[in-house]
Amino acid sequence: VIGLLVLLLVLRRGARRDASVLIVGPRGAGKTLLFYRLTTGETCETVSSMRRNEGKLDALSVVDFPGHYRLRGGLAEEIERCVRVVFVIDAAAMAQQAKPAAELLYDLLVAPQPRPILLLCNKTDKPTAKTPQRVKLVMMNEIETLRKTAGTVAAVDDDDAERKPPLGVPGTLFNFDLHSPAPVTFLPFSVKNDDLQPVIDFAAAS
Repeated sequence: VIGLLVLLLVLRRGARRDASVLIVGPRGAGKTLLFYRLTTGETCETVSSMRRNEGKLDALSVVDFPGHYRLRGGLAEEIERCVRVVFVIDAAAMAQQAKPAAELLYDLLVAPQPRPILLLCNKTDKPTAKTPQRVKLVMMNEIETLRKTAGTVAAVDDDDAERKPPLGVPGTLFNFDLHSPAPVTFLPFSVKNDDLQPVIDFAAAS
């Protein structure tokens, strides 16, 4: 029996995947294009990915995780596995992206071991794109709404509602610079046109 347990433990360790850089964000933000540029060097037309993609940036594993909320099974495992997170948001469509982006960002920040996050404010080549400062403010406001919702659920003790772990300081408006458990860097970017070096440098720092 002991020999069998040892064998199972060895097999389980062998099945573990290498640490990765995780690319996440709402659907339609530009994650899959970034993934292909990083892992193949190619710029190609993409559609919203309905499955997880994995490739290599030199010796580093890169994972592109689908943005649709119904496809988020396994995200907690990917967060645990990764060493850094590249979060992509469409800065030219904040009205549609803000809420799902904030929900995902909240989950990243309340993970047991939050990872450093590079938040790419994508599509800065479009005239309607918001600045990183504006995106940051919108994200703080949306996260504050989520914090209030989480507090309401806890207060009414609704067993059927999804409970989110607390984030930030009770009674104080959430601020990335003061309350984020992991560093979050906001960067203006065009996944389609810009040099990838800032993203590569961030990933390689892991």
